[in-house]
Amino acid sequence: MSVWHKIMNIDGVTRKIIFRYVWIQALETIVFILILMLINRWVAIPVWFFAGACAVWILKDIIMFPFVWRAYDWDRNRESDQMTRMVGMTGIVHRQLNPCGYIHVRGELWEAKMEDKTLQLDQGRAVTVTGKSGHILIVRPEKEQG
Repeated sequence: MSVWHKIMNIDGVTRKIIFRYVWIQALETIVFILILMLINRWVAIPVWFFAGACAVWILKDIIMFPFVWRAYDWDRNRESDQMTRMVGMTGIVHRQLNPCGYIHVRGELWEAKMEDKTLQLDQGRAVTVTGKSGHILIVRPEKEQG
């Protein structure tokens, strides 16, 4: 792993992700340049401003990459894969589960339903994700300590 990867904390970056990012940003840069050229038809834009604006635009893309590269990892970002990885995680009930409701898992709000449809859980209780059904997480109450 390169020093750049370690410094920027981008361990999962692959060539495919970089390729996607560069192509999308290149198309965006072309549109930006075309808009500047269109504006130049009505208002004279100095060459130094045109070149500086393009340089800043490209610099913005380079600086943003470490913060947004995960959005370009389309293979790993599929919702069903994300839900499957949540099995075994602990969540907190956001609204009463009776037997359906909402829970917080990994800082996100997800629709959930109880494994045992006869149970209900109040807000603030801990649950464990045991599976998924479509886009709904299946949960059971976290075992009480004590």
